[in-house]
Amino acid sequence: MLINLRDTRVVISTTAPNAVLIDDHALFRTGLRMIVQSHPQIHGIAEAGSVREAEAFASAQVQLVFLDVQLPQINGLDGIRWLRSLFPNARILVVSASIGEQAEQLAQERGAHGYVSKAASADDILGAISSLLAGKMHFSLLKAASTTSTSTASRLTHRQLEVLRLLADGKSNKLIARSMELSESTVRVHVAAIFTHFDVNSRTAATLAAQRAGLVGLGGTLL
Repeated sequence: MLINLRDTRVVISTTAPNAVLIDDHALFRTGLRMIVQSHPQIHGIAEAGSVREAEAFASAQVQLVFLDVQLPQINGLDGIRWLRSLFPNARILVVSASIGEQAEQLAQERGAHGYVSKAASADDILGAISSLLAGKMHFSLLKAASTTSTSTASRLTHRQLEVLRLLADGKSNKLIARSMELSESTVRVHVAAIFTHFDVNSRTAATLAAQRAGLVGLGGTLL
């Protein structure tokens, strides 16, 4: 095992790695590696102190990239598109000290597949790994919004139901925001929660699912 105290590249692997940890703090990488390597689907881990250092591990075999946001040279979020070209088959999980709906939303918009806080428990991180490797998205705040109760209607908040009605009426996020006096980023979070709730990835599919569930009628009428 090679350990570099100045945070340059470290490889911990006996075989070709299928996971890459990108963080400029060696102590945090060590702690995260201890969690990640306990997952049964991880068979090798490479480490990098920056987005540029990760280029040394470019491979189609990499399935999962753990990405910090505050990195030297290139911000983690700014580097997502490039990382997706380096690791074409990888899912990208942002692991950041920043938490909140806007942080998750921005990561999703940049192309990340999931987001967890650096303060997350080992179980939360392992759950995120399983979700991403199963082809799912993992944004914890959006997931929480869709699992708050057991009944179909009550899982959506009153505000989300209002967004759903306007969405089903064909309104854009900008028009919904103007109508409800919300920011567009807040509307995007509500729309994402609606998509997660119905397990869909388009506005049309969400409208059809809401109609089948009896939540909206034709033309977006809220029932």
